[in-house]
Amino acid sequence: MPANEETYTWIANGTGTGSSATISFTSIPQTYTDLVIVGSGSNSTVQNNWVYFNNDNTSGRYKWQRLTSNNVGNIGAAYVSGTQFYMGTLQSSPDRGQIIIDIMGYSDVTYLYPTVAIRGGAGANGNNHTVLAGTYATLTAVTSIQLFTDSLWNTDTTFSLFGILRA
Repeated sequence: MPANEETYTWIANGTGTGSSATISFTSIPQTYTDLVIVGSGSNSTVQNNWVYFNNDNTSGRYKWQRLTSNNVGNIGAAYVSGTQFYMGTLQSSPDRGQIIIDIMGYSDVTYLYPTVAIRGGAGANGNNHTVLAGTYATLTAVTSIQLFTDSLWNTDTTFSLFGILRA
């Protein structure tokens, strides 16, 4: 790739309102090979966070494995077939956490399911880290992404969506 060609292209930002549990990206262009979401922020209370695609909560579409490490011990989910992907836990303010979501092959689904990798860490004391790998088991292009929490996204929470031209 030529040195002057950008790899990551910014598509959109989504910001917490303090009164909503969902941050959405819609009308995602199908001109990239992969997507990356980079997020930082906090929840109104310490709760789980999730991501799903195309407003699709169909049971069995989200197949994943994860490892979470916290100040109590390690938690592993050997195999889950559910209605969304687990993103980990963010802390409540003033602590903040980070989440990175890679969505590979999101637009060309002729033969392969989109593959997802999620990693994140939460809290100033570093007490919660999650790594997840999975597939969105449908031959449907990802055109929208919904990030939701079991509490509320605080106003200090921002997720940025990037497209990758050629991985």
